[in-house]
Amino acid sequence: MPRAYRQLDLDERRTIFRLLNAKVPMAEIAQQLGRHRSTIHREISRNHFREQREYAGYYPLTAQDYARQRRQRLSKLRQHEVLRHYIIDKLEHCWSPEQIAGRLKLDSQTRATVCHETIYRYIYGPACCMEVGGTVGSGAVPAARVLSPCRTRPMLAAVIIFLGRSGA
Repeated sequence: MPRAYRQLDLDERRTIFRLLNAKVPMAEIAQQLGRHRSTIHREISRNHFREQREYAGYYPLTAQDYARQRRQRLSKLRQHEVLRHYIIDKLEHCWSPEQIAGRLKLDSQTRATVCHETIYRYIYGPACCMEVGGTVGSGAVPAARVLSPCRTRPMLAAVIIFLGRSGA
C-alpha cells in the first residue's frame, strides 16, 4: 500500500535549494529526496520568488511561507463580507445555493462568483454556525441540520431559523 502524501518540510526545501544552486537536475533532486520529479518541479514553480527581478529564485524560507499561506487560505465567503451578506440574504428568501450561484454568474454588478458547493460548505461548516448562532437546542444537532420553514429548501434551515431570531 502506498505511503500517504505528506507536505514538503523546511529541510527538504533547503535540500532543494542547495541542489538547485549546484545545478543538479530535477530528476536527481527528486531521487535524493525520495519524491517524484513532478513534485519537485511543482514545488519550484509554485514557490519561486518573483517579486523583485534581481532577487528572483527559489528560497526555502520564502517557499515555506508561500506553502503555509496556501494551506491557511480562507474560503471566499469568509474573505468577502459583501458576497457573504448577499448569499445570506438570498438564503433568507429561500433561494437554493444553485440559484444563488447561477444568479451571481449573471449579475454584472458583482464580479465575484461562487459555486453552489462552496455555499453548501459554508452553510454546513463551522463559519456559518459561528456567524448565525452555533447549534440548535441542546447543542447536539448542528444548526444546518434542522428542517426549514421553506418546504422546498429543507437544507437551508439554520440560516433561515437563526437569522429570523431576534437574538442572532
